[in-house]
Amino acid sequence: MIGTRAVAETAAALDGITDPESLELAGPFDSRTVDRLRAAGLYSLRGGSRFRRTALSPLNAHRVIESVASRCVPAAVSMAVHHGFGAPAYLDLLGEGELRSLILDLVERGGISGDADTEPAGAVNRRRTTTAVRSQDGSEYILNGEKVYIQNAPIADLLRVSATLVAGGTETIGLFFVPTASAGVSVGPVHTFVGMRGVPNAPLHLRDVRVPAAYRLDVTGSALDVDEEWRLLPALNDISVRARMYAIAAPSVALATGALQAMRRFVARRTADGSALADYRAVQQMLSESAAEIHAMRALVSLCLLSDEKDPAAVRSEQAAAKNLTSVACGRVVEHAVSLLGAQGVETAAGKAARGVDPLPAERYWRDARLLRISGGVDFQIDNWFAANLLLPPFVHDRAAVVGDLQQTDQPDDAVLSRLSQRNRDHVQFVSARARDLAEACLRLTGGRGLDELTADEESLIAVARWASELLSMTVVLAAAASGSGDQVLTDVHCWAARARVADAASRMARAHDAPDHASVVAGLLGVDGPGVTRPVGDRAW
Repeated sequence: MIGTRAVAETAAALDGITDPESLELAGPFDSRTVDRLRAAGLYSLRGGSRFRRTALSPLNAHRVIESVASRCVPAAVSMAVHHGFGAPAYLDLLGEGELRSLILDLVERGGISGDADTEPAGAVNRRRTTTAVRSQDGSEYILNGEKVYIQNAPIADLLRVSATLVAGGTETIGLFFVPTASAGVSVGPVHTFVGMRGVPNAPLHLRDVRVPAAYRLDVTGSALDVDEEWRLLPALNDISVRARMYAIAAPSVALATGALQAMRRFVARRTADGSALADYRAVQQMLSESAAEIHAMRALVSLCLLSDEKDPAAVRSEQAAAKNLTSVACGRVVEHAVSLLGAQGVETAAGKAARGVDPLPAERYWRDARLLRISGGVDFQIDNWFAANLLLPPFVHDRAAVVGDLQQTDQPDDAVLSRLSQRNRDHVQFVSARARDLAEACLRLTGGRGLDELTADEESLIAVARWASELLSMTVVLAAAASGSGDQVLTDVHCWAARARVADAASRMARAHDAPDHASVVAGLLGVDGPGVTRPVGDRAW
């Protein structure tokens, strides 16, 4: 009831505020729009004593963000970043003190926050080129550096900034909450993306910015090691993977649902050679697989966020996998929509409306969805990171336990199988067999190799992640079907398609050792001076 009421209240509050087609033309939120979004409570979902939606669970917060995304993706992403990556997400880590008071004050007045981590050199690097130096009296840190692609930078009151701490010849990582009104903080021109037009995202410049020492986030009692994957620290990782459920999964579900609705409207009235478009088997497959993709995304979201309330550590891997599972699935759905609606032309909704055609915004869904595969970590690199940091370490550090697990011959419970259709029972057997195959393949891959050596084998790591993720997705929908909360036919459709993706990932992993000489092709491409070809210096990105 709480979540349903919050969704309805948010929908009512958004009427007349956020029109995605207008944002396409007008650009980023102006101050009037931001004020109206604040007043609508978009930045006050999960904190602050004076707001009506303080009791929202992670799943209900996700439902509200998805509802907003169904109307305006830029607004949804902005609020998702504030709640997921921004200051309110850190309150549970903080004891009484100046930093907690700073964030509580922000929440109480409906302020906006964000996360300033990505730099021109990239997002995945452990070291930050932004620096923080302690003042002589120890009361402040002085920050200098550049950040790019910072969500909410143009409208934020407070940003969490990562920086390399320089002290005594050593470097560590520090996290600071920086009020954007501080002297030396400036925001560059708003990034103009191919999709999510209107989203408030811009570079951030820090010039001798003085931040009170009390505004540094102390998670471990000591600085974060620049040589370690500091973002995997449980307290930080739990925030990050949950935040992607809000900022990536929620818009992915909304966009896929919108694309499916557009396909339904188009197919329902369209004929080809005198036959209803819906009678063609290829069209039926596109529509049914799209519906099954959305069904699987919702099942995964429910698992990740309902379990998160009880024990966040129990679903860290699932939430990490959800970023790609949801955004890539969304991409498949919108690809179907753009192809199926091809008779309308790959044209903007405004262009269609101008010539009297039903303005189905498949083209906008397509552009927005493509950004979701990049935002929060580009898809192939997320797969690479997922395998290296979460999937393969047990095969390196605890091989005996893995081998022992493989010697077990547990079979799916008959009572569970009895609640599934025959086709879905077959899918359960497939998942069980392919999971064993994956474990055996990982044992072979990691045999006699440390993690440092394995990370160079990127093709194999990416294949491992995709194989494991598809098996996870199948498992989730099958479990939902067995519990009675999932549709048997949609479950079958999803698993039938996922089996092909599992086979592809397994094949790619098996063939990775026999790959052609990509390196020599690249050497040829980059070794000859030509237009736009320059040698990189350090981690330069531009």
